[in-house]
Amino acid sequence: MSFDRTRNAYNNKWSFLGRQVWSRNSMNRQQSFVIVFILGILLITGLLVMAVPSSVENLLQPEATQQQQTVEAAVNQFFTQTAEARGPVDITQTAEAQLTATANIQATIEAEFNQQLTATAEFEALVEEQFNQSLTATALAESSVFGGVDVAQIVAFEIRDIRDEEDVAFIEFARDADNAWQIVDGSNLRNLPVDEALLEEFVQSFATLEITNRPRNQNLEDNGLDEPNFVLTMTNTDGTVFSLSIGDTRRDGRRYRALAQIVPGDETGVVYEVRSNRVNEIIDLIDHPPYLIPEELAPTVAEIQIAEQVFEGGRMIWIEPTGQIWVMLVDEEGGGRWLVFEDTFVEGEPEIDPSIQPPEGLLQPMRGFGKLWRENPELREALGWAVTPEFGFVSDYRYDPGGEFDENGELVFLPGEHTLFTLNGELLQFNEADSTWQLGED
Repeated sequence: MSFDRTRNAYNNKWSFLGRQVWSRNSMNRQQSFVIVFILGILLITGLLVMAVPSSVENLLQPEATQQQQTVEAAVNQFFTQTAEARGPVDITQTAEAQLTATANIQATIEAEFNQQLTATAEFEALVEEQFNQSLTATALAESSVFGGVDVAQIVAFEIRDIRDEEDVAFIEFARDADNAWQIVDGSNLRNLPVDEALLEEFVQSFATLEITNRPRNQNLEDNGLDEPNFVLTMTNTDGTVFSLSIGDTRRDGRRYRALAQIVPGDETGVVYEVRSNRVNEIIDLIDHPPYLIPEELAPTVAEIQIAEQVFEGGRMIWIEPTGQIWVMLVDEEGGGRWLVFEDTFVEGEPEIDPSIQPPEGLLQPMRGFGKLWRENPELREALGWAVTPEFGFVSDYRYDPGGEFDENGELVFLPGEHTLFTLNGELLQFNEADSTWQLGED
């Protein structure tokens, strides 16, 4: 009995296990069937998707082809009609025309580009010029005595030499109704037209006179300005007077101490140092006004051979071009009488008189100088003995003939002026009007 129960139990156990296995296998078979079914549906769907576009394309293709053929036919007909209307086409001429048109377009573009470049360059140049002018004006205002006065506004200009209160030399200029410069008055005038351009240059030179230094010591007496030598003034359209008084010369001789004043405005003024050469050129207008010189009165300028000998009371100068001997007698410091003689010495004549013995350290003049000296007792007395030998050299020479126009407009010649230099470089001026000489300022 126990055995049977055991066997039955065993059989029941395996029977239960068999039922579980079958149940599981049944579930697996069901899942596999579902998966296969789904895959089949997907495969059929893919085949349908691939087949439908091809079918649609096959259905639509005849209609698209027909439309394309219609368009191509219309285009061909258009070109055919155009060609028939134009006639035969020369391909070479067409290509040349296209090249020409292209070249013309390129040339036009290049021309316009160059014009733009030119316009740009001109504009840049104009801007640069205006900028430089602005810089120049600013620099002038900062460095010039009167801050860069506008010359166009100056209506009067005057120069006065007041070293001799009893004999003041001067010259005055003013603009007339037509704005042209005229000489109003002066101490050394001639009836000649004014060189306006030259005078304008002198006014410009004065208006822009540069400052070289501003001394710490502004005392007028210490700078020779309590009693100045020259006074230069200019007046503008509103009546403002710009005045520059010239005092002492610096040790180097290249600069003047000058007092600059503006009335109304800076009546007290400021002491500056200015270049003497520019001031001297302006002052020289007193003796040499800026005339338009006729050709007949043009100066003679040359280098000439001269000989010079200094005496106790003057000197002798031999002028090679004219064969003359000029005698300078010292009557005052830096000036005196001027006498002119012909040189009559002939080669072979005695050069000296052995019977005349000069004092120790002095000399008897020789040759032409000696002959003139010995044959003119009064001249010999005035000159005295020679103190240097005779020296020959080349000097710069200038002659300014005198002359002016009379009331009929005819040119009348007047005495002129000679200038030359000594061996030591001193400038000598000889005035034909009064037969005098004086030391000039180079």
